[in-house]
Amino acid sequence: MSDELHRIAADLRAALEAERDSPSGAHVIVPKSAPRAARTLARIADEVRACTRCRLCRTRTKAVPGEGSPNAPVLFVGEAPGADEDRQGRPFVGRAGELLTKMLSAVNIDRKDVFIANVLKCRPPQNRDPSADEQIECRRYLEEQIAALRPKFIATLGRVPTHLLLDTSRG
Repeated sequence: MSDELHRIAADLRAALEAERDSPSGAHVIVPKSAPRAARTLARIADEVRACTRCRLCRTRTKAVPGEGSPNAPVLFVGEAPGADEDRQGRPFVGRAGELLTKMLSAVNIDRKDVFIANVLKCRPPQNRDPSADEQIECRRYLEEQIAALRPKFIATLGRVPTHLLLDTSRG
């Protein structure tokens, strides 16, 4: 398992270095327009902040659309914002975020070179599991983010994003 994790980290590092070293707009696998992706991600973020599609809009402090590089070859997808994220409007800034940042740093990946999002864009009360209807309402935002980013790698951080993105009930 450790060898496999090292291989995956090396692949991620190589992809990030290739992105950094390539001319603007030139990409190894799928060309994409960085300005267009940035505009699309900004539009999605504005929509998320104004969203009232589910009941979570009534209990949130701030919506958490996601953040990172519009050129990110790696997308990390978590379950939902926690209390720290709800206060700041940024993903993975609490204890889990500190751990993620340390893990990325351990394999020489800067957090600003990836994109981090959640299935839900608003915090469920008491950090309960996202309900099916909440996932359905937020899914379109995540799908639009994936389409804009066109990442080479998607890393799901937990059961909920794994089940949603892989359409499975397996862990």
